[in-house]
Amino acid sequence: MKIEINPAKKQTQDDEDEEPLRQLRLYPKRKLWKIAARHHMGKNKVGTNHCLERIFMKVRDEVRRLYAQRFEYFYDRDWREDTSENSCVMHTLACSTLYLTLECDHDYDYKVYYHLEDCPFKEQILTLLQRLGTPKELESDMPTYFQYLRSYYKDNPLYFSHLKPEE
Repeated sequence: MKIEINPAKKQTQDDEDEEPLRQLRLYPKRKLWKIAARHHMGKNKVGTNHCLERIFMKVRDEVRRLYAQRFEYFYDRDWREDTSENSCVMHTLACSTLYLTLECDHDYDYKVYYHLEDCPFKEQILTLLQRLGTPKELESDMPTYFQYLRSYYKDNPLYFSHLKPEE
């Protein structure tokens, strides 16, 4: 039994031999945190994620305040509304001695990852993080990784800045 969708179009032998090309869907990547904010796995998870995000932002502000004393060059990027690269990363903070990121995994749980290397404020930052974050090993050392970030993003002033103490 042959079903014709468009009876006005006549099929030829060539049309039947060709395999139809698969159409690609063109749509923006969906950020996982947006799904997690309305995920129906329970209000506890949504509330925990919200609290973790707020605590991360407070830790971020405190880390920026500490490093401002040293006039440090920093990479600080909010990925929440950016669909250009990674759908999991929400916020990243990095310099030559520190890497701190907030991510939403595929189970819709927020996670904080950090890496400290020769960090002058290591004790204060670890006190702020307490049991909040998970150490993350990087493939290269922090100065090399930070140089890679600078070259990859071409020192874009939207993401890179010198931290200055506030008067």
